[in-house]
Amino acid sequence: MHIILGKCTEFIIEYIKAYKAAGAHGVVMAEPLAGLLSPALAGEFSGDYCKRIVEAVKDENFGFIYHNCGNTANVTIESIVSCGATAYHFGDAVDMAEIMSRMPADLYAWAM
Repeated sequence: MHIILGKCTEFIIEYIKAYKAAGAHGVVMAEPLAGLLSPALAGEFSGDYCKRIVEAVKDENFGFIYHNCGNTANVTIESIVSCGATAYHFGDAVDMAEIMSRMPADLYAWAM
């Protein structure tokens, strides 16, 4: 699984870099299936790979918005925030008051 995820991660990085080279100022990456995983598995099979993507493309002129509409985002929030995105977007399946109380103060989060 990690071999496949590694290849997918490299593809996504190159894909985003192409957007960046074309003049985009940022991207939104949806990761709704991470909501199907336990907190430990979300870190191993989603968070670590998302972090690699963010670190490879984000800079002061290029933003990265992470989207998760899963109803378990509240229990995987540590993994989600660890990716280092510029901002976070969540679906209406979560309690935004709870999500916001667990977000670092210097980050943004909003619901659909």
